[in-house]
Amino acid sequence: MVSGEIDQDTAQKIKTLQEHGHSIGLHTKTHSDMPPFCREKSAEEYFAAEIAPQLEASKKYGLEIRNFAYPN
Repeated sequence: MVSGEIDQDTAQKIKTLQEHGHSIGLHTKTHSDMPPFCREKSAEEYFAAEIAPQLEASKKYGLEIRNFAYPN
């Protein structure tokens, strides 16, 4: 699983793992605990802050992501 910001270096490491047959899954950007975040803010803000950046970076670097996990 990948957690944290996806930059060019991270994207290259992911591509190398994929070339060796590994399936890649993403965590959220900061691995923030979803239930408390959503209670404090909203599910929409959680998606915008935690999930969307990972999906956008994956698309930008041409990564094939097969699953996504979020904390709790």
